[in-house]
Amino acid sequence: MKIQYMSDLHMELYDNSRYIKAKEFDANGDVLVLAGDTFYLRDIIAPQKKFWNWASKNFRQVLMVPGPAREAIRNQFIARIIEAK
Repeated sequence: MKIQYMSDLHMELYDNSRYIKAKEFDANGDVLVLAGDTFYLRDIIAPQKKFWNWASKNFRQVLMVPGPAREAIRNQFIARIIEAK
């Protein structure tokens, strides 16, 4: 099995999003791992439809490993829930 990875795409940033929409990346693996900060999970427009169509068409599986920024936001959210109890 071949694994291809992409890291810190930051699709929430305008220039990155525009580049990703315009570029078709080479698919060189069976599984794609998206590591780091890919997009804001709460942003409904960030997941670029063209990118996800390309990923699902070219890979058997696509896995996301959230980056440290996302983990920090998650931890703050959990801390607020605990404080509210």
